[in-house]
Parts: sequence; structure tokens; C-alpha cells
Amino acid sequence: MPQKFGSPLRSKLKKRYWERSDVSGHPFVIAIADFHSPGSMIWSHTALPLYLYGIGVDIWYGKDGSKHGVERKAREHVVGGKVVPTNFFGQADTRHVSAILFSNAGTMAKFNRMGVLAGFGDPDVKLRRKGGFNDPAPGAFDEIPFEMNIEDSDYAERWADEIEIYHNPDAAVPLHEEIFEGTTQFFLEEGEFVWRGPSPRVLYSSTMSVALKD
Repeated sequence: MPQKFGSPLRSKLKKRYWERSDVSGHPFVIAIADFHSPGSMIWSHTALPLYLYGIGVDIWYGKDGSKHGVERKAREHVVGGKVVPTNFFGQADTRHVSAILFSNAGTMAKFNRMGVLAGFGDPDVKLRRKGGFNDPAPGAFDEIPFEMNIEDSDYAERWADEIEIYHNPDAAVPLHEEIFEGTTQFFLEEGEFVWRGPSPRVLYSSTMSVALKD
């Protein structure tokens, strides 16, 4: 996955958009999503920050069987005979990229759910969503599973819920956090990988459409 994310990002760098008069001096953000195989966006998102910041996670187990993650510096990514350098934000010319915008929910299922919430649902079709929330406990690694009926009165969802912004710590023109207020935003602060935004947040999900018949 670092190779699959890295290839299009490097291709965008070669276009040097920041040298254009309408871009120069402004924050420059690249948006990316993963559709390389059916359902891949459910699991591939964890590779993006690993590639962007060069920070991985070691998993440690407690005596009670619980898991928690401890940060570590990642090595280069080896794919067969190809070596993909890690830490995208530390590479040449990437200082001109203010941030990377990512979503794993730019899908038909997202539009279906939002359409139902806006009153455009079909009474003969029911939607159920299941997936994982982040665990806000420090060092927590496993997600908190959920399953919801989209038409429950207490169900809520926003267009921005799954959007993630990865800020470049060395950006020539930083992206102001408030521009994408309400999204999940990641930063490297004093060498530590941190995030700010709504919690709990959806890490991934899938939506099942059920057609009702007599």
C-alpha cells in the first residue's frame, strides 16, 4: 500500500503545481483515495500515515490480552525487488505540499446514506451500516465495532465524517487547521504523531442494502 499511495503522489509532485501563478503562495493540498480492489478502502487507510510520516507502530500485549501501539520509526518499504522510500513529507520538493487529504468513504454507499438522511430514501429498501470506531484510550490499537440502522432516529452522519487531513510538518505554506474544521486532522508535533477532531470517528465501514419483499 505505501507503493500504491506513493506512486500517484510522486506523479503529482512532478507537475510542480506550486509554481503556477494561481497556486503560488497558497496552501497546496493533494487529495487521494484508494479503489485498487473491491473493498480495499476498508483496510488500506492505515498505510497512508506510515508512508507520509515514516512512523510505524509496534504492537504490545498486556497481561489481560489487550493490545496497544507504541510508535517507532519505519524503514523503507520493500515490494518484491522495488524499494519505496518512506517519509514522503521528508523527501525532495514535498515541502511544497501543505497536506494530504484522504477519505475512505467517497463511495456510492456514502451517497446512499446521506440521501436517506436527506429524506430521499425508499420505503422498500433498508440500509444497515457496520464498521469500526476509533478507541480514544491512549495507545489503543483495536477499533470499537459498531452496527447501525441508518433510519434510526438517533443516527447522524455528516459529509465530512470520514475526511482525514495529514499536515506536512515542514510545509512551505502551512494549511490552517480551521479551513477543514470538523474533519480529523493529523500532525507531527515534537516528533510525536497526534490527531485532533471529532471522536469517536469512523475508521471504516460497509453498508448493506436490504430490499424488502412480500
